[in-house]
Amino acid sequence: MPQPGTHEDNILITDLNKRIDEEFKVKVLRGKCLGVAKQLKGEEGGWVEVLPRLHPRHLEGLPENKLPFHDRLTDHLQGARGLGVERIFWDRSEKKLVAIVWFGGAMSGWPGVTHGGLLATALEEKIALAAALSNPSSESSVSAAATPQRLPGTGNHATMTMPLDTPAEPAQVSIDYRKPTYANSFYTIRVTPAFSADDDAGNVRYAIKGAEYQATLETMDAQICVKAAAKFAPRSTAEQVEEKVAEAAKWSLDEFKQWMWPSRQQQIR
Repeated sequence: MPQPGTHEDNILITDLNKRIDEEFKVKVLRGKCLGVAKQLKGEEGGWVEVLPRLHPRHLEGLPENKLPFHDRLTDHLQGARGLGVERIFWDRSEKKLVAIVWFGGAMSGWPGVTHGGLLATALEEKIALAAALSNPSSESSVSAAATPQRLPGTGNHATMTMPLDTPAEPAQVSIDYRKPTYANSFYTIRVTPAFSADDDAGNVRYAIKGAEYQATLETMDAQICVKAAAKFAPRSTAEQVEEKVAEAAKWSLDEFKQWMWPSRQQQIR
């Protein structure tokens, strides 16, 4: 496979961009991003396509009708032999993320099979992105920033850009490999919230108690290759207290007193 950035690689990337845009799932998801009437009314919610926040160096030598599609992980593993191209979609109402991704031949561990570490990293990054979009910082409400617009190479559906800040990595991740993920193919990554604290987070082999997100990596015909569950560290003191209160609902009165007033309980004893 040619080196990233070479003329030969650019030809392959152009072909991959055409192929991914012709994928049925990409067309369906972009069709869901056409809620222009709601957008013009200022209503939030619905699907949007998430585009990379571009740096000037990414635009050098690029045709006027094309945009480079990449995220932070793709930026380090560029080229048709790497992660090549991807399309990311975000449902602002249901807080769900769907990404169509490419795994090139150089991503293999065993010949022809994508390396498990790369798969885990790709799932972690998409989970982190979903968490960042679900809980935008006060400086920029990224989830509310989607507007119907026309950008070169993206069509006229509703889009938004990546968050400015690097999404925090999950504190705990459990990965369950179900089937081989073959290289040189497109795959679908889905990330959804784990709504219940008792949820087994998608039946991963080693479940995480209180998992916040669950994710799957699937073939384009919906065969699950990898499942994942993730939990983030509490983001503030208030959230830590909220988490403790949720746990305390299952405690006995003595256990709750011990957590709430530890010094007083020692004096009583």
